[in-house]
Amino acid sequence: MIKILFLIDSLGGGGMQRRMSELVKTIHDFNDFKIELIAFKKNMDYKDNLEIGFPIHYIPRANNFDVSIFFRIYKICKNFKPDILHSWDAISTFYIIPSKLLLKIKLINSQIADAPIRVNRFSMNYILKEINFRFSDLIISNSNAGLKSYKAPENRSVYIHNGFNFKRLKYIKSKNEISNFFGIKTPYVVGMIAHYSQFKDYTTFINAAKNILEIRNDITFICAGKDLGKKQRFANLLQSETQKKHIWLLDRQSEIESLINVFTIGVLCTKNEVHSEGISNSILEYMALGKPVIASSGGGTGEIIVDGKTGFIIPSNDHHVLYEKILFLLDNKKIALEMGINSEKRIMDKFNLEKKSQEYIEVYRNFIHKPPES
Repeated sequence: MIKILFLIDSLGGGGMQRRMSELVKTIHDFNDFKIELIAFKKNMDYKDNLEIGFPIHYIPRANNFDVSIFFRIYKICKNFKPDILHSWDAISTFYIIPSKLLLKIKLINSQIADAPIRVNRFSMNYILKEINFRFSDLIISNSNAGLKSYKAPENRSVYIHNGFNFKRLKYIKSKNEISNFFGIKTPYVVGMIAHYSQFKDYTTFINAAKNILEIRNDITFICAGKDLGKKQRFANLLQSETQKKHIWLLDRQSEIESLINVFTIGVLCTKNEVHSEGISNSILEYMALGKPVIASSGGGTGEIIVDGKTGFIIPSNDHHVLYEKILFLLDNKKIALEMGINSEKRIMDKFNLEKKSQEYIEVYRNFIHKPPES
């Protein structure tokens, strides 16, 4: 029996939370694994994955450096006696280090989920990263680009790409049903699924859409994501009635796969000067649903998109190039269809959740026999 204690700051919506919750659900089905989970925030977005009958410990923290957390985690570790600690963000990794050392438990650190162009050596995040890497027995990133960006120690680092769970498509709604629900009247839909944050470049997406609407009106452009207090700023970019009619800013959608199913093209624009993707779940979802993808270069995006075969990788902050690529795919339906077919096949072959979960399970089984770092 291999006992694993997972730790994560929040169970709210996000790529990291989805990855962890789907992995937990998969591992739970194996008889030789026993798991428990510690979370510092009680919000839970992936209930189907996490409400499967294993202990979840909620430890609310007063602030980022609440010293009482160390003792409460130690008590849980003492009672559960895990063989492996697996943390999923920087703060939970930091809080588990004393228990790891005192109880001599192996620590896997999965805090790397992006691939920034530069890391500020004088920031608190950098200091925390250095401490966490020093005491981690193994670092697992979701992209090779992430390991390189953070200069993770090569002898203690691996990457395992995100996996897509094709079971999520089992109850997907039809294109007609979704089009009728939202009132989509145009034959083409170009969409971008991402939080309305300083890291995602909705400005480039909207500017490209505005330019396209100057020459054709058969496209609906859909933005959808968690608000984070930023959506209104992007809404202010819409000036004419035509733009407001054809460019929609939706809130986060619970049935995101069904919405993506009506897309003709999936887009992800990222502000590379402040953020680079690890392996984007939005891109995985577009491709799994057979959509050609256009995405900003940088980070791990080149590890999933095959430029010119499953879509296009374009320069960051360049709405002119995005404009050209969208029109190219709309005007060349055969090429767009082939790219969509290639996309779905690539996710099925290379980014299938079952295969990725098996990679984690092999890591756990091999890792259990290695001595922990002191």
